[in-house]
Amino acid sequence: MNTCQQFLAKKRLYRIDKEKRFTRLDYIFITAVTLFTLIFTLINLGGTSVPESYYKSKSLEDYAIIKVNDIDKLKKIYVYYGIMQKETNSFQVFSLNSENEIPSRDNIILAPDFSNANMYSWQELILKDGITNKYIAFKVNSINSYLLEIVPTDKDNKKLDYEFIQTTDTDRDNSFLNAFDESEKFPVFNSSKTGFSKNLATDMYFDEIYHARTAFEHLNGLVPYEISHPPLGKVLMSFMVSIFGMNPFGYRILGACLSCFSVTVLYIIVRKLFNKPLIAYIGAFLYSLDGIRLSMGRIATLEGMAGFFVLLSYLFMLIFIKNNLFKVKSIKVYIPLMLSGVFFSISASIKWTGIYAGIGLFILFVYYLYSRIREYFYYKKNEKD
Repeated sequence: MNTCQQFLAKKRLYRIDKEKRFTRLDYIFITAVTLFTLIFTLINLGGTSVPESYYKSKSLEDYAIIKVNDIDKLKKIYVYYGIMQKETNSFQVFSLNSENEIPSRDNIILAPDFSNANMYSWQELILKDGITNKYIAFKVNSINSYLLEIVPTDKDNKKLDYEFIQTTDTDRDNSFLNAFDESEKFPVFNSSKTGFSKNLATDMYFDEIYHARTAFEHLNGLVPYEISHPPLGKVLMSFMVSIFGMNPFGYRILGACLSCFSVTVLYIIVRKLFNKPLIAYIGAFLYSLDGIRLSMGRIATLEGMAGFFVLLSYLFMLIFIKNNLFKVKSIKVYIPLMLSGVFFSISASIKWTGIYAGIGLFILFVYYLYSRIREYFYYKKNEKD
């Protein structure tokens, strides 16, 4: 250590102790804790067996008709909604005397309202008693709405056999037929006594109705619904949806994995910051069990992704401030600084709250400049002496 560095060490502007290299035990632990976190986080993350083919409404006049043979057993209609453009009277069910009858206001038996909370989830529609006509018609009451599946059941939630009669929809790609082609993905209920509730393996919940929906819209070239935050997080989510499908596993997997890898990044940060493996072990293990990391990582929102890139930006800022510009090659200083800026930009491009990380990064950067400036003037003073 030169004279300048000894002076700065006394002023607590330079670390005297040499950073310990990562050992085999570090790599073993970091691998073990990452695998533990991945397993712990990915268990029951979400199902893939949900309806994905859809009917996209193009005309308010289009409808579909089915024939339910055991009409006396028909008590419920389960609907797996997609994006609906209308909340009031958005979906209509009709009871017809024959397959040639046209649905009208006179034979409506159900006209439920829709809310965003119903999106991409099974919804239970209970029918009134006394339905005797075997022909049941369905109609979407808004343009550019998405309907993924319709399943008629009895009072015990058991699927009823039916025959698809006809549809007036002529769109071959997004036909009304698509709302009747994946009934095998209807979840099995143990008993009707337990009532109907959301199933997190098949349904969206919380803010997924904004972010996962917008990922689907980015993937299909639609106008994005959620624009309160930058688009990068939803675009990244849409890549996973294109691989795994528009299902809970598909739109949750990226955030879950990045929240797990954030444990790895935190381990490296603590290890470099304190230069003591034991503290890094404890910190990473506790963070792997953190409830907020776990809950926000298992849901298709932006926090898990943004948090991962915030940690990366701080890791490379830490590497930057640990390198003395007067002691090492410039490239070893500027590359970590550049990467810190890149990962900070990515976090801010995922969610606006990532910008707040810039405050801490700025303070660290100013601290580094202050240290180097003091060192420079100390050198100049010694030269004169």
